[in-house]
Amino acid sequence: MTILDSLHHLMRYSHIAVGFAGLALFWVPVFAHKGGRLHIGCGRVFVYCAYYGGATGLIASIWALVHPSSFVGDSSMQRITAEELPYAVERARFLFSITGFLALAVLAGTAMGVRIVRTRQDHAMLRTPWLLLLLAVFGLWSLALTVYGGWSLLASYSGWHLLPPAAAGRYWISLSLGLIGVYGTIGDLRYIKRPRPTPMAWWYRHMECMLGAGIGFHAAFFVFGASRLLKLHLQGVWQLLPWLLPFAIGVPAMMIWIRHYERKFEGAAS
Repeated sequence: MTILDSLHHLMRYSHIAVGFAGLALFWVPVFAHKGGRLHIGCGRVFVYCAYYGGATGLIASIWALVHPSSFVGDSSMQRITAEELPYAVERARFLFSITGFLALAVLAGTAMGVRIVRTRQDHAMLRTPWLLLLLAVFGLWSLALTVYGGWSLLASYSGWHLLPPAAAGRYWISLSLGLIGVYGTIGDLRYIKRPRPTPMAWWYRHMECMLGAGIGFHAAFFVFGASRLLKLHLQGVWQLLPWLLPFAIGVPAMMIWIRHYERKFEGAAS
């Protein structure tokens, strides 16, 4: 086993272990008393898991996109025939462009959620170069994912792509997630740039960021964990389900949860 193989395995299994820990810890702050010891303690550990899982996921995604043969192992690439190679490269491009998106979504959401709490007394202090850079990278990756998904769909339905239209439905995943990322990045940058709209806006935004990071954790689990544990082999439009279901459920649930606290705080103020 080469050094690269050892590094790949170490990063992969540590990423999986930390990801499962973060997935479980995510639910404790959600239901714990807000601001209490359990909420803060488990939330802090979840943040560490999110940073590690996001960083290793991003490194792995970039590694796989730049040099797939060293990522999966030369022996695995040698078993692929010349006819299969373009399809293998395209599968890797599709998969790891989305894993990189999820990793950046977790990193950016967690970093902003933590920073919002730390600067709740001074909104202007939220504008740090590190946070702005992270949001910019996530926004650019989301834009690239949108373009990639849209171009692949157009090329497939026009007969230019190596995949026929019947096999190109998965690119709706890239297009949909990319648009979600672009929309979210614009909203975050607007929040940072403009004055805080209400005194408790920092709390709502903190919840939105941390819940969004949790959605990223669950999306990764549905796609890579649940599909393997349950041995799912979805075809056609059903292959979109594991990718989009966490967002289809999580985003409306997040809005309802935040609205609950808006009514609670506004009622207390009245």
